[in-house]
Amino acid sequence: MFLRLLLPFFIAFSPALDAQSLHFTLTGATMNAPGNRAVLVSNQYGVLRYVKLMEKGSAKEEALSFDVQQRLGERLSLTLVRELDGGGIYGFENTTFSNLADGAVIDMPAPERAGAEYREVEFIISGVSGVEEVVVLSPLEDGAEYRIDRQRLLLSFRALDEADIFVLFRFKGQEDYLYYYGPMQQANRIEMDISGLKGGLLQHEISLPATQSWDGHIKGYHQGSDKPCYLFNSIQQKAVSPRQRIRAYLPPGLEWEYFGLVLSNLGSDQYGFYDRYEKSLPAALGELSFDPLLTDHQSKAFRFQTTEQETGQFYAVSYSYGLLNKMPAKWQIYGLVEQPGEVDFILPDLPDGLLNMLPELQILSQPAAITKSLFRCARCESYDFRLAPAKLLQQSWRLEKGLLERGQWLEF
Repeated sequence: MFLRLLLPFFIAFSPALDAQSLHFTLTGATMNAPGNRAVLVSNQYGVLRYVKLMEKGSAKEEALSFDVQQRLGERLSLTLVRELDGGGIYGFENTTFSNLADGAVIDMPAPERAGAEYREVEFIISGVSGVEEVVVLSPLEDGAEYRIDRQRLLLSFRALDEADIFVLFRFKGQEDYLYYYGPMQQANRIEMDISGLKGGLLQHEISLPATQSWDGHIKGYHQGSDKPCYLFNSIQQKAVSPRQRIRAYLPPGLEWEYFGLVLSNLGSDQYGFYDRYEKSLPAALGELSFDPLLTDHQSKAFRFQTTEQETGQFYAVSYSYGLLNKMPAKWQIYGLVEQPGEVDFILPDLPDGLLNMLPELQILSQPAAITKSLFRCARCESYDFRLAPAKLLQQSWRLEKGLLERGQWLEF
């Protein structure tokens, strides 16, 4: 009789025994990013536990907070679905943060260089009979234009307002660069004789772990200035040929407080370096031991093994798709290696309403390639990915913490 009386009690309250409520928050910046179409929460088997759809052109969103019931044995992940609008043709960029903890806050980074301003710069350098090369290391809005007119070099460009002006010149009959370095002003019309340019430029070479085509920049901050000087800029230096070392150029006579280095490469064998260096630049960038193999990878699922050495580090698995309209299309999953063993994940099932809003998502069953990446962090002792996962995507945070990425691209 006693057991019969207790049975309804256990039935009524059994959810409390095998589930817990997890609280998630998406900041206003995350909710108001262009192209938001859905927020999904799913378990490791792809079963949805929460769905919020967002119509195109909907009113400004506030920060979003909600609770999701996590059942016994489940690991919950949050996905942001974003539409990419190419002027009437569409793609998508979905981002999943896996195995989140109660109280997680999703604060997605703003697009790089959002709202960047550029300012007109004009050089008139007299006494010039010919020029072999002009390298503007500062980021440019477009390209730089120059010509010789009556023994004068006329150079014009629009450079990033938040950086100093740093230009290298190699004139006819000279082997070494002369340079101009100075702060960005409201108006920048610089007139001088060629003898006013400086020589003695310092050069610093950095060895890299592989012969690749490297893309990125090095910014230096010297005492007395809060604006960076770009010392290496792959775009302006047209560093498209494979190489195993890069060269930074430093104006002499300055005491550098710190340097910020961002460097990566394209191709199937991928590297990424993000770090901040005090006083001086390194002579070489090291390697990360990395097993690129996936135990299994399918159109909606993947598995791979992790080791003791990888515990506490981070991973990313990125699916890329080939839309007929050639728009970018990818789905990225980020996670923490919590212990040695196996990582397995199934992409969430998408509701019909979302597929109607963004029909390009129908291609998810036909991925073109998958990339497996591992991140090693030099200074992440106090960081908990499960509570603030989007920090991993912020370039400023990567520089602060010192992040090394190693990835391998595989075709399906």
